[in-house]
Formats: sequence, C-alpha cells, structure tokens
Amino acid sequence: RTPKNYLIVEELRGREFNIKDVFKSSDGEMVFGGIEGLVSFYPDSLKDNTYIPPVRITSIEKENRGERKSINVYNDEIYLSYQDYSFTIEFSALDFTNSSKNRYSYQMEGISDRWVEIGNRRFVHFTNLSPGKYTFKVLGTNNDGVWNKTGASMRIVILPPWWRSNYANASYIILLILIIIAVVRARERNLMREKKVLEDKITERTAEIAWQKGKLEENEAKLKSTISSIDDLVFVLNQDGIFQEFHNLDKHKTLYQESESYIKRHYEKVGYPEHVVRQLRKAFEE
Repeated sequence: RTPKNYLIVEELRGREFNIKDVFKSSDGEMVFGGIEGLVSFYPDSLKDNTYIPPVRITSIEKENRGERKSINVYNDEIYLSYQDYSFTIEFSALDFTNSSKNRYSYQMEGISDRWVEIGNRRFVHFTNLSPGKYTFKVLGTNNDGVWNKTGASMRIVILPPWWRSNYANASYIILLILIIIAVVRARERNLMREKKVLEDKITERTAEIAWQKGKLEENEAKLKSTISSIDDLVFVLNQDGIFQEFHNLDKHKTLYQESESYIKRHYEKVGYPEHVVRQLRKAFEE
C-alpha cells in the first residue's frame, strides 16, 4: 500500500516520540509514546476526504501603464485592452480541511490546449497576449487529491488597437478597392488619350501620304507628257546605273529593236560605244 501523510494537529500531545515506543492492541488500537505522554488511535477511523470542492475564480487584476486595477469576476466574459499588457487570475478550491494541500491545474484556450498542473499555487500570471479570444479554465482538488473535473472558466477578449480592429480592416479593404478602381480608371483615361493621339497621327500621316501620292502621280503624269512630247529616246537608270525603262522606242526601232535585253543590266555592259559610256559615267559622278 502507498503510505499516506497526515498533518500534525493542535490536539496532538507533543511532536516528539520515543523510538520503538509503539504498541498495537488486540482490537487494532495503535499506541505511541511521546515526551509529553501517550497518543492512541484506531487506523480504521481515519477516513479519506471525498468531498469534491467547488472551484471559483476569486479575482482578476490587470496592469496598464504601471497601474493595477481589479476586474469584476462575476461576469462570464471580460474585455481587456491591448494596453492591458499583463493580468493575474486568482482562484480557489473551496475545501478548507487543509487548503495548503489543495492542488490546481489550468488551461488557456487560444494559447494551448494543454493542461498545466501548478501544485498548490492559486494564481496564474499572463503577459503580452496577442489580441483575440481566449477561455481560461481551472480545476482543483481537496486535500486528499479528489478533483473537481468541472472546475471554473471565464472567457477573455483582448481588444486590438483601433488600426487592427475589424472596422479598420474593412476600411483598408474598401480603400484598397477604391485605389484599384482609381488606378484602373486613370489607366483607361491614359489609354484613351494615347489612342486619340495615335489616331490623330495616323489621320495626319494618311493625309500626308495621300497628298504625296497625288503629287507623285501628278509629277509622273507630267513626266510622261514631257517624254511623249520629245523625239529623242528616253531611258531610265537607277542610282546604280541599271536600266529600268525605255520610252519613245517606236521612234528608234532600228537602234533598240531588242530593248527588253537592256532592262536590269548596267549601262557599261550593254555594248555602248566607249564615248557614250564615258558620258554616262561622268553624268553619274556629277
């Protein structure tokens, strides 16, 4: 059997006993001899304490900027500011047979689901908890270790600063949406403006090309008219001296009966006399 310890009570005759001064009677009575006399009792008269003690949260103190303040513990839920950076919860198992042997265990949901046994200490201190919702639970025993498994509990809400509140978060979301809408609309306006500028440039460039085309056609018509009004043979060479076109061939058929053979050939390679080649070369150099 596991040995069990008992307190020394005031009615006991002394606290010192002689070694081996012990006697057990036939009816089971135990007798001990001490300095101040005899002490006797029947072991079967010693009963365990089976009382399940109620557990109560007795006080809560918070600390804010160095000032401690008590909180009403009769509410099922308490609210703390984020500036209440620390608080202490006290509790008690209501069995006073030998309250120094009452033991306690607590849990703070929101921090951990683990139960923490703290012996006979009747308080817990918390510091710098993040804003959020918590539930404090505590269990207790009587002096013989009989647990109250229901215990006591209290909900604790630590309010965030205003810039981290739900209203502030909603405002941030709305503000972000408005900024995105403003950026999109500004971008659309810029694109419309750039599109308008581009369209104006295209219109301007198209008109310029149409004017240049008209001038080119006009000049070409004038050139053809000029060419047809003269009697001499007219041929066109590009900047590299390659034949491109012949005009008034019908007036010089005897000289250029096969004019197609000149096209895309260099003037030096078509069989012109040397003095003609020199004149053409001089004309290109100038």
